[in-house]
Amino acid sequence: SLRANDVYTGRQLWKVSLPELGEYYNRTYHQPGANALGTNFVATPETVYVVHESRCLKLDPATGQRQGEIVLPTEGGTPDKTTGWGYIAVQGDVIVAGASPMFWGGKGKPGDSDNWDATSSRRILVLDRASGKPLWQLESKCAFRHNAICVSPSMLFCIDRLPDPILQTMQRRGEEPVSKPALLALDLHTGRLIWRADADVFGTWL
Repeated sequence: SLRANDVYTGRQLWKVSLPELGEYYNRTYHQPGANALGTNFVATPETVYVVHESRCLKLDPATGQRQGEIVLPTEGGTPDKTTGWGYIAVQGDVIVAGASPMFWGGKGKPGDSDNWDATSSRRILVLDRASGKPLWQLESKCAFRHNAICVSPSMLFCIDRLPDPILQTMQRRGEEPVSKPALLALDLHTGRLIWRADADVFGTWL
């Protein structure tokens, strides 16, 4: 569930039942939870945005009542498939979403819930906050690490790079990534590339 409390008295104002909302963070490997994955809700004075299952719910911050929901467009426009949310941030009049979470940890297979990692997303989408309409999207060459997406009022910065555990596994196998890592600076409202750095790009956090 998600609940709101009075900041001065601790009195509960409202509580909304959202089954398995915390399952996203039920991980036992190193750096579990929001420290590795990022948050699954964002609160603003007008709306609380909560990623739940394959959608983002919009809740009234005063009452917890639903104002609507946002569903991300599927990859390639395939209507019979849902797109998972991997990342959410709000800046001004837009929502930044990471779509199609990627990677898994340990010895698990893709989709194995005991080992699912989801620390990166395949795509970044920027949507209008009021309507939920996509403004632009960017497909990764490698992966957009959630902790390496950073937003300012006018720009979005991100690192397109495979996670270290994947790179280490490839190195042991004598394999090379198909694309070099890159640090990108984009116009937040249009997606226009402002600058790009390809030399010695590293890092988990941005």
